[in-house]
Amino acid sequence: MKKVTVLTAILMLTSFLTFGQEENEYKTLNQKDEINTIFKKPASNGGYGGISFGYTKINNKDTFISGMRGGWVIDHGLVLGLAGYGFGNDLNHMSGNSGGGLAGGFGGLLIEPIVWPKSPVHVSFPVLIGAGGLTWIEDYNYWEPYENNVAAYFIFVPGAELELNIVHFFRIALGINYRFTPDIALYDRIGNSVVSPDVMRGFSANLTLKFGKF
Repeated sequence: MKKVTVLTAILMLTSFLTFGQEENEYKTLNQKDEINTIFKKPASNGGYGGISFGYTKINNKDTFISGMRGGWVIDHGLVLGLAGYGFGNDLNHMSGNSGGGLAGGFGGLLIEPIVWPKSPVHVSFPVLIGAGGLTWIEDYNYWEPYENNVAAYFIFVPGAELELNIVHFFRIALGINYRFTPDIALYDRIGNSVVSPDVMRGFSANLTLKFGKF
């Protein structure tokens, strides 16, 4: 009886081992038979929206920039989305006194690679490619467009940011970027140039609050 029991146990163990080996071989063969593609299906998808606040110099005057950005987060490491910003400067001279100020904005496609996104502290490299508008304002109480006081321009803004994962759905990013634009020309009502051609080119420092699934 004992011999029968031992023999039965040996046969059952052998069957389990054989089945497991066959299953592993089947999985291995299936993996080998899978078609390889250039673009792999991302392991995770998410998205975020954020608000940004920045400081820069435009026309040699202190300028605060604010705006929004957001997009689709692909596999934790790449964001494709949109961003838009607005600004104004020299607000103390906007009531008919001598001098004037600039106002405008820009926006476009956002491409943002993220390095070590699961680390509590990591870096990202947002790039904005788009267009903007700029206007010279002599009097905020009575403003109307006239010839040559409004300009449109192409803009390219690469940047680098240090990101902090506060909680799973919230991040804070501190960064710096540089605005590349072609030469811009703006004039007052009597035809005097009021800005240098490189008026929109320069560095900005920014703070961004991001909310979403990363």
